[in-house]
Amino acid sequence: MDPAFRAFLGRVVAALDAAGVDYMVVGSLASSVHGEPRSTMDLDVVARLDAESVRGFAAAFDPADFYLDLETAEEAVRHRGMFNVIEMASSWKADIIVPRSTRHARAEFPRRVQVTIGDVATWTASPEDTVIAKMRWWQPGASERQLEDAAGIVRVQGASLDREYVARWVDELDLATAWERVTALCAAR
Repeated sequence: MDPAFRAFLGRVVAALDAAGVDYMVVGSLASSVHGEPRSTMDLDVVARLDAESVRGFAAAFDPADFYLDLETAEEAVRHRGMFNVIEMASSWKADIIVPRSTRHARAEFPRRVQVTIGDVATWTASPEDTVIAKMRWWQPGASERQLEDAAGIVRVQGASLDREYVARWVDELDLATAWERVTALCAAR
């Protein structure tokens, strides 16, 4: 892992911890942790920020070194959206996602797992929830990258993957087509 990216990850995690925010790394970094590693150019984090904690989080990033628009961050908290933190020297970017209160969002936070990435102790979405998210992000006709990431997790996790949990959300979130593609990618290897 690139040392600058590891330092950036550590900085974001430390700011979230200092602000007392529950969070989890998601996206390509989570799929690399739980599945087959691949290069990524950004960091995706789901964070349960509120009006107070977002100000504490933002204060951890010196405007001389980082781009973080506080108004945009506060709006993301109000509307359950997303904002960015960008380290100007390296161009590393974190997408900070404020979760909506959906059934799946409520189910996945208690399942998050603590891992060490490089030398940074952090929380990630569970392997199962990362598979589900990758399938949700995939759109028919779009890049297969999301489904390839999901298949990599399924292959690496093997029998330890809670397939009943995945199947429940595949049904509830109407992801049958994506799940069929993931299982076909697994069988093809």
